[in-house]
Amino acid sequence: MSFYFPKRLVSAVVILLLTLSLSCRPTVSHEGTYIAGGEDASAESVIVLDLKENGKGCWQKKDEKVPFSWKVHKGSELRLHLKLGGIVLGKISDGTVEITLPGTEKLSFKKK
Repeated sequence: MSFYFPKRLVSAVVILLLTLSLSCRPTVSHEGTYIAGGEDASAESVIVLDLKENGKGCWQKKDEKVPFSWKVHKGSELRLHLKLGGIVLGKISDGTVEITLPGTEKLSFKKK
């Protein structure tokens, strides 16, 4: 016994299933401006990390800007791909970015 399904019905079912599967995915927005140094820090020690929606970003301390591209892997691993070369790894969750640079203490950025 064989069944015949009209192409329109099959297409509609596929589109419906895709829509449902995409709408059920949790979406976490990491885009935004993060600041390390806090309100009581001097302007010279404040570091601004800007994560843009298009996967681009900028690290700024005083007048120095370092552009990068960024991605989040495995839910919370932040990877900053520097245009100058190299990758900076960090953790991102609940509006906080934690980055440890070689030879320095851990930097903690809070979402603005």
